[in-house]
Amino acid sequence: MWRRAIEDAVGKIRRNLEQHGLTFPHITNEKRYECSENTDWIEGFYTGLIWLSYEYSGDPYFKEQAQLQIGDFKRRLQQRICLEHHDIGFLYGLSALAGWIVERDSDARELAMHAADHLMGR
Repeated sequence: MWRRAIEDAVGKIRRNLEQHGLTFPHITNEKRYECSENTDWIEGFYTGLIWLSYEYSGDPYFKEQAQLQIGDFKRRLQQRICLEHHDIGFLYGLSALAGWIVERDSDARELAMHAADHLMGR
């Protein structure tokens, strides 16, 4: 039962990635999801799900997609896009830090550290 549920979730994540590319799901006022740019506090959760999908499946597609999203998080930090809040950990812990934990990607670790520095500056 659990395997079937996990595999169903992994399949949905893959289909969402294929359909929506480098956008992130956001909850609307109508309580449904719409995909748009990386400008809210919840995007890290989506990238975290992609890393979990990669860990579960071993499918390199998920790794590639998570790394693309980390690139977008890097751009967001460099341009200081919607980062004046306390949710930096949700954004960069589940995306960049996860990239370090899963792949030992030193660039992802460095990004996570820069995000932590930004949060400390608040």
